[in-house]
Amino acid sequence: MHRANWWGIPARRFFGLSTLFCLCFTVPSVKAQLPSIPTGPISIELESVASGLNAPLEFVPVNDGSGRLFIVEQGGRIRLLKTGVVNATPVLDISAIIKVGGEQGLLGLAFHPGFANGGSPGFRKLYTYATFNPSGAADFTVPKGSAFANQCVVTNGRFRERTRMSSTSRRAGM
Repeated sequence: MHRANWWGIPARRFFGLSTLFCLCFTVPSVKAQLPSIPTGPISIELESVASGLNAPLEFVPVNDGSGRLFIVEQGGRIRLLKTGVVNATPVLDISAIIKVGGEQGLLGLAFHPGFANGGSPGFRKLYTYATFNPSGAADFTVPKGSAFANQCVVTNGRFRERTRMSSTSRRAGM
């Protein structure tokens, strides 16, 4: 019969592990010399394309030939950038109904592949991903004993006009 210490590990195994642990941390590590990277002809320049934004997370081109660029702000707004100017009125503003902070908020935007095709079921359709307060049962969940603090929701909507969108359906997860 082996004696166990107060962690429940047999004494012989415990002392073997502790010796291994000490050896791992007392042996000096050998640092490999990284190869130097030669300087090449590539240079990088930064250029400001928009200002006055609040926590921009994503810049999404619509790929319809219009040159529009949609900017997702974590606080719940999608802004439109065209010809270097950000529209004062957001395309979508859900800031009053979402949870924001840390890793929560309006976190994503995607356009349907048929967004620009008038004959497609995806004509003028887009999808958003955001964090909401729970508002009923989620469509997709994981087993958990207590209530969830938020719901991650994928919403699809259609553009009513070239600069405004209307929400049509939601799919909630967790």
